Amino acid sequence: MIDESLMHPGFLELKIPEVTENLLRQLKGSYVSLSYNKYASIVVENCLIKAEEEQASQIILELLSSPKVSILLVDPFGNFVIQKALSVSKRRRAVAPW
Repeated sequence: MIDESLMHPGFLELKIPEVTENLLRQLKGSYVSLSYNKYASIVVENCLIKAEEEQASQIILELLSSPKVSILLVDPFGNFVIQKALSVSKRRRAVAPW
């Protein structure tokens, strides 16, 4: 069960690693279903932006490995989450040392 008080995007703005890790841990397994909701999808997008590379990769993997990924692509809110995941992965790949 997800603590609804953690769904406020402001929690990620605190920039306290323990809070971010706790939020990401509680949301794990729920990113796809949250992506369909107008406000929760914003939280998922912020998680992608604020998460460390490893954490963001896990979120992206969860989204892309879901059997519902094709529905997310055409969902009015889920589509923005997928776009943000693509943007985050491209940005991180661009700055990765080779």
